[in-house]
Amino acid sequence: MHKVSVVVGALDTQLHSVLSAIFRFNSQTRALFSRATSPLELAADCRAHEADLVVVDARSSRGYATPNLLPVLSFYPQAHLMVFIDAVASEGILDIMDAGARGIVTSDASVREIQNAVSEVTAGHVFLSRSALIGLLEVLRRERPAERTPSRKDLPALTLRERDVVECLGKGRSNRDIAKKLGVSEAAVKGHLSRIMAKWCVQDRLQVLVAALEAGEVRVG
Repeated sequence: MHKVSVVVGALDTQLHSVLSAIFRFNSQTRALFSRATSPLELAADCRAHEADLVVVDARSSRGYATPNLLPVLSFYPQAHLMVFIDAVASEGILDIMDAGARGIVTSDASVREIQNAVSEVTAGHVFLSRSALIGLLEVLRRERPAERTPSRKDLPALTLRERDVVECLGKGRSNRDIAKKLGVSEAAVKGHLSRIMAKWCVQDRLQVLVAALEAGEVRVG
């Protein structure tokens, strides 16, 4: 089985310890904690390490000086990007998504959420922790006033099982956790998600959740 290669940008001591433990106990992951001081240097480490995942800290409350490493994908687009942000920060969340982030994790995320984020993002999926989802919804509401927001009230109805899957998404659960919660296989969860995306004409898990939130199909927080 292919080992997942991860490159991690500068982190504070606590987050460094959490990620070190997560990667240390995952035999399928090999991690490099970079000392890069620019996106170009971080990209060079990614290239040397053949990174599948790159982790960046974009928190303003981290308490130490560190450069903005978000543009790393401009120099190394092969990797998936996972970003840590402040729990109460929502203003820059769209910029982070525009930088190519597939995973956004807030500083108040549990170890389990961080583990889920690593697993989902390295698998090519989109993952936002619960606080990040709430922040995104707040931004969408501000950026798209009600009179200009397309109505989501006419979304095709979901089956009871599909609604269960969407509600689990709203709780920040990974496909694996959803499968355990509902007593089905991961393949079944992926099948449900594919059918939901087809019904609602959206492309990924994040768009499913945003559509559900706008339609009042699920509440987060």
